Amino acid sequence: CWMPLMFMPPAVQQAAHFTLPYWSLVGFQGSFWFGKHWTEPSMLVALAAAAGIADVDAITLSMARLARSDLSGQTAALAILVAICVNTIAKAILAGVTGGRGLGRLVAFAATAALAAGAVGLQLAATWGTPGWLK
Repeated sequence: CWMPLMFMPPAVQQAAHFTLPYWSLVGFQGSFWFGKHWTEPSMLVALAAAAGIADVDAITLSMARLARSDLSGQTAALAILVAICVNTIAKAILAGVTGGRGLGRLVAFAATAALAAGAVGLQLAATWGTPGWLK
């Protein structure tokens, strides 16, 4: 459950300044203050990387929806790819931390193979173009 920080007691507000969610929020707000708009490609890729740490589904659906209206398909695909890569790496790290080095190496090997297969597929798609049945 999330609650706005301004409704918390002062001691909790001070402690919240040392948490990752607070820093993320301040950084996201700072991007607006310095004139960057969230639909700029660099912001979307950074947002996808941050979202990819926890989950890929939400950013994939959001990018697909944005690609239908304001966003180019290439930027949406890049943001989704970045989210998938970050999520895969995060899961490999999590497996290593919770399951030990042996499991971490096994998952890291499988993750590397999966990312390499995705890179090959992406290269083939870029070379051959979109299949007719997807258009």
